[in-house]
Amino acid sequence: MNKLLLLPSARLIPPELRVDFGDIPSGMIPLSSQPALHHIAGPYAAAGFNTLVAVSDRAAMVEAYVSRRPELQATALPVGATSSIGETVATALHSLVCLPDRLVINFADTLLGEVVSEPDAVCYQELDELYRWTVFEADEAGSIVRIFE
Repeated sequence: MNKLLLLPSARLIPPELRVDFGDIPSGMIPLSSQPALHHIAGPYAAAGFNTLVAVSDRAAMVEAYVSRRPELQATALPVGATSSIGETVATALHSLVCLPDRLVINFADTLLGEVVSEPDAVCYQELDELYRWTVFEADEAGSIVRIFE
């Protein structure tokens, strides 16, 4: 079975976080001495997933990191200067030669702490402070119908 984890990490972290961490892509936010993408991709690699990290800004930083961590089974995928996380995901998916049997999309700065067991999933967290985050609108069936940056 072909299983894929997609981590969109094409943009730099917000300006308020750059004060502490510098100009880094979202997947490189440090957590317990390793980037967030390491904590996300590691359990998926152990479950037989390959990981694509969609990159643009400071792509070389992510590329260098995943090249030194073969256990993550991760590859950096340049997506160019996308204007939104939705465009980043769409660009990454359009670049695939064939769609995987299982696909999980997890924002590179959103740590769930577990491997998603559903066949196809978009991982997100519900928050009250929506002004800072990308927001989804779902229909009654749970399908995403709109994305707000």
